[in-house]
Amino acid sequence: MTSSSTPPAGNGGPTFSISLAEHDDEIVVALTGDFDIAAVAPFADATSDIPAGSRVLLDLREVAFMDSSGVRALMNLDVRARADGFQLAMAGPQPRVRRVLDLCGFEDRIPIRDDVGR
Repeated sequence: MTSSSTPPAGNGGPTFSISLAEHDDEIVVALTGDFDIAAVAPFADATSDIPAGSRVLLDLREVAFMDSSGVRALMNLDVRARADGFQLAMAGPQPRVRRVLDLCGFEDRIPIRDDVGR
C-alpha cells in the first residue's frame, strides 16, 4: 500500500506521515503528526484510490494536532465514502483531537472507536 510524509508546517510540529495497510477486512490508514494544511494534499492522494465496498479505519492515535484543514479533509473523505460506497470509521484520537472531532459533530457521521482493535 502507500506511505508518504510531509515536512513540518510553519508551526514547527512533527512531520505528517500516512501509511495504508490491510488488516483483517479493513484498510487501515494510519496518520502520524500534525493534521494541518501541509497534510491535506498527501492525505487526499493517499486515500484517492479506495475501492467501493471497502471498510476504512483512520488510525488517529499518533495525530497530535488537527486544525480546520484536517477537519475539512475528513469531511471531504466522508462525502467521498458516501458517494463511492465505502465505510469509514476513526479510532484512537488523543483527547485534544477527540475534542475537535466532537465539536465538529463527527460522531454523528463517522463512528469513532476508542482504539484500533474492535
